[in-house]
Amino acid sequence: CSLAESRQGVRHPLERLRGAIRTYGGVEGLAVLLIYLALWFWIGLALDYGFFKLFTVDWVQQLTAMGPAGSVLRTTFLVVLVAGLLAVVTVKVLLRLLREFRDSALALVLERRFPKILGDRLITAVELADPRLAQKYGFSQEMIDHTILDAAERVDQVPVQEVFNWKRLTNYGLVVAGLTVGLFVLV
Repeated sequence: CSLAESRQGVRHPLERLRGAIRTYGGVEGLAVLLIYLALWFWIGLALDYGFFKLFTVDWVQQLTAMGPAGSVLRTTFLVVLVAGLLAVVTVKVLLRLLREFRDSALALVLERRFPKILGDRLITAVELADPRLAQKYGFSQEMIDHTILDAAERVDQVPVQEVFNWKRLTNYGLVVAGLTVGLFVLV
């Protein structure tokens, strides 16, 4: 295996991890978005129907009867809910999908998660892959090449999917199912 192939072999799992992070973040963001929408629906239903059942007063019609002040109050409430929805989408989805992850940061994630397999080889291989940088710090190019070859061999053994907390996504899925189908069946 040549040194160029080894350098590419080191970068390939980092690209896989980068893609998996984007997928995980997108699925998590979608789940949080669905939870928000489901809560919006059920809380709205409880406020409308529940308030009417308890007090026999339709607060929406009462607000309409108030004239412009009631319309302003309803509009303000809707704007706050939509702003909350946009905030959730921005924070949980867009910022995560648009964030760029440096190779060195991804290498550290893999090294911390799999210290017995990788040790410190991957971060060394990533940061000193540039021969000018290795020369600047006075490192032996042969040593760096050996580290890159060793890291490329070991990084293939790393199960990238095990970096993530899949139980969290499962819990989000259960909450979404419970708030949509579960409460629908209950009602």
